Amino acid sequence: MEGETISLRCISAGGKPAPEVTWWNGSNSLPSKSGTTDEELGTSNVTSSTQFVISRSDLGAKLGCKVKNDAIEQHLTSWIELDVHVKPSSLEIEGPTVPVISGDTVWLTCTVVGAKPAANVIWYNHTKVVEPQPQSYSELMNDGTLKTVSQLEITISQFDHQGTFFCEGSNPVMQKKGDSPLLKSIDLEVLYSPVVEVQPAGGLIVNETNEAKFFCTFKANPSNISEVIWYKDGMELPLDEDERFELNDPGVPTMTIQNVSRNDRGLFSCSLRNIVGLGNSSNLVNINILYPPAVQATVSPATVNEGDDGSVSLQCDIVDGNPQNLLRVRWYKDDELQNEVTENKIVWQNISRNFTANYSCEGENAAGWGERSEPKELVVNYIPGPAIIIERNLSAVKSQPMTLECMVEDLGRPPASVFHWEHLGEDVHDTAQNLTIESISLSSRGNYTCSAVNIVGSGQKGEFYLFPKAPPAVIVQLPDIHGAPSDAENVSLTCIIECEPLCDIEWLRNDESIMDSYLYSIETTILPEDPASGHFSTLSSTLQWNITAWPTGKLDRGSDNANYTCLSSGNSVGPGVSTSTVFKVEFTPENITLSVDQLDVVEGNVPEKINCSANSWPPSEYTWKFSNKIISNSSQLFLNDTISRTRAGTYVCIASNKHGKAVAETVINILYKPDCNISHYKSEDNEEKLMCTAQANPVFVNFTWMKNNETLEDFVVVEGTRSLLMLGNSGSGRHGKYYCIVNNTIGESIPCTLELKGALGTAGWHGDENIIIIAAAVAAVIVLLIIIIIIIILLMKRKTRTGPKDALEGRETPEGRVQPAEATPVPKPGFRKPYNTNGSRNLKNGNTGSGTPKKGKSDGDPVYQNVTDADRKENGSPVAEPESRPMYENMKFHQREPKGPFRPDISDDMLYADMYDDVKLGKVPDPRMKPPLPPKGIGKEPKEPPLPPKTKKKSTT
Repeated sequence: MEGETISLRCISAGGKPAPEVTWWNGSNSLPSKSGTTDEELGTSNVTSSTQFVISRSDLGAKLGCKVKNDAIEQHLTSWIELDVHVKPSSLEIEGPTVPVISGDTVWLTCTVVGAKPAANVIWYNHTKVVEPQPQSYSELMNDGTLKTVSQLEITISQFDHQGTFFCEGSNPVMQKKGDSPLLKSIDLEVLYSPVVEVQPAGGLIVNETNEAKFFCTFKANPSNISEVIWYKDGMELPLDEDERFELNDPGVPTMTIQNVSRNDRGLFSCSLRNIVGLGNSSNLVNINILYPPAVQATVSPATVNEGDDGSVSLQCDIVDGNPQNLLRVRWYKDDELQNEVTENKIVWQNISRNFTANYSCEGENAAGWGERSEPKELVVNYIPGPAIIIERNLSAVKSQPMTLECMVEDLGRPPASVFHWEHLGEDVHDTAQNLTIESISLSSRGNYTCSAVNIVGSGQKGEFYLFPKAPPAVIVQLPDIHGAPSDAENVSLTCIIECEPLCDIEWLRNDESIMDSYLYSIETTILPEDPASGHFSTLSSTLQWNITAWPTGKLDRGSDNANYTCLSSGNSVGPGVSTSTVFKVEFTPENITLSVDQLDVVEGNVPEKINCSANSWPPSEYTWKFSNKIISNSSQLFLNDTISRTRAGTYVCIASNKHGKAVAETVINILYKPDCNISHYKSEDNEEKLMCTAQANPVFVNFTWMKNNETLEDFVVVEGTRSLLMLGNSGSGRHGKYYCIVNNTIGESIPCTLELKGALGTAGWHGDENIIIIAAAVAAVIVLLIIIIIIIILLMKRKTRTGPKDALEGRETPEGRVQPAEATPVPKPGFRKPYNTNGSRNLKNGNTGSGTPKKGKSDGDPVYQNVTDADRKENGSPVAEPESRPMYENMKFHQREPKGPFRPDISDDMLYADMYDDVKLGKVPDPRMKPPLPPKGIGKEPKEPPLPPKTKKKSTT
């Protein structure tokens, strides 16, 4: 080992002369000591010794011993190689030369040079051995020593800032010699974000309204802080929004909270930022705010009844506060302090109504007295006080409302809203404080009681006796109109008047008292109250006529008509009342008059009204009859529909009352345009004639004959409502189609036609070629005749069943003549028919011969005005019946048409026996006079449609 002393000895033997023995270290000689010993042969043994201290320079040295004498040319050498162990010559440590950032990885390198054997390297962090030690490696140097290298990899933290890492190198040489190992260090500068801690670490306890101060201590490199953030319960505090927060930095960031409140209680922390980053505090500081308690009062039960067994407890509980315990409690009744106790509960027994109040409390804890609690009500219920009943009206008056009020000074608790009423010991189904009797009556009389009722019970009853009264009122009135015939022997009037208290009755005639008149006698009696009718006491007064005291012994129509009044005096609850009647002497209807004696109406129009009036008392009731049937129950006859000719005739007005009746008649004359019919016959002189018969009203008509669109003016004879066209003796010139047109002042008829095809009785016969046609026509006529006979039989049966008796047997006319039954003016169906454009008959639509469609009701249905079912019963049926067809006894065309040619031997008086009186009196022209022929040329431009084209002729009968 380096520093040890080594001794070497070199021995040479057998040399002669004795050799020179020397020691060499390379080219350097070493001091030595030699010793010679001679041998027997003259040789010498030489021993050379050298001793020296081993140094680093001896590394790898070869020590040689040279022996030389004169006998040899070359030195003899012998050498040894030293294995020298040396301590390390040096140690170097390498690392970062600039600051590093916390969290970075850093390599530190330690190199130990010149050690043999190789050095052992140990790393230290300050005084602590780094564990685990890194692996090191060694390499051989040129001088034979070893270089040892060790690299330490570390992750830097803030704790390494200004920390020292040591590298220690040693080998066994140093250890044996006790030398200190080689040691070097390296210092690191670490940049790290702030390491923060909030102070005071133990937290704060602060009374509400005081201030709280926090410190944000830190370590950081660099230590310059660019941002401070404060947190409460993990949420950043809005420092700019609350002026209570104050920040300052006297080397340590500090926050002061002024006027702390309970809402500031929580965990506080902070964060600091430097150029490296943000550092959060490693701890949380709790601030505990002490504040007075908030309490809640409880009353249990909150409602009790006075006099009930049991207790009431009042309890004051803390609902908020810090600390959560009460030291003392104060109780208030209706804001007035009652007591202060250390317990939070009070219990009361035997509660009375005086305990009703609002109770509240306030509590004290270590922070002081808190606010008073919300009041809680203790309600002690009790029954209402006594009641009295008072009238809200001056008096109870019959038929008027009456209100009784149940007055209670103390309504109890809870205040009574229900009142119990009784009448005559029976419950009244009314719970209001005021009992309203909507209408006072007899049943309202009697004793009433009331009491106020609440949930605790009923108060003391009040009583009241009701005496209802009745103002004067007429119970039985006089009739509006009263009378008696002049020969009546017993005449009286009675009125009954109710009044309580009773009143007096007086009778007046034309507003003058007749109480003392000898012409009358008056009897008044008191009638007791009648519960069944509800009447109070009444007075019945009867006025009796003393007819025997009348000057003439009977009533007079002129002087005895008067107004009679039954008059009462007033009483304490109402004025007097009266009832009056108009008294008239009665008589039968007389002087009946009609507004018109005769009314002319054009068929299809609505007749004007006809008024009927008569003088009578009582006033007459009016009835209108037509054909002996009631058609109206009014003084005015109004046929409120269009009228047809079937309703012409005499209308009778009957005015009646209970003493008799009067009758008046009027005639409604229906004017209509003509209907016509053409017949063909031969006279006794074998001359053929065509007769056109007209039905019309007025009966003054003009005839126009035409043949084949040519007007015929010659050989025409007019006989009233008939016109004859003389055809002369047989000849082919008479063949053709003939038209007859009739007009009067109302209008013109539909043309009636007849076609002549051959001799009379063979119309349409043209030789053998027409045999088949004639045969077919005859067969058709026979079938038609059978159908007509069946229809006539059915109609006759119907007439027998429904027609009036006088229509079958004849009746007396207003002039006193008897109209034969066969002259009834009921036109047969199809008698008057409209024509088509081709001149043929048309049976559709039910049109009349005038060509005007019917309006409204059918001709056979009368219009009943104001007719009751009783009147219809009088007419022969309980319901409305079809009006029977009236007798037109004063109209010429209703006479039976003479069969065959015109017979001039029939007297005019017989033919016109039922003409109008006006005709007989000369007021209108005589229809028997031949009217002037129509002007020539009238047929050249006919108004009717053009004739149809010729068709096959059909046989007629």
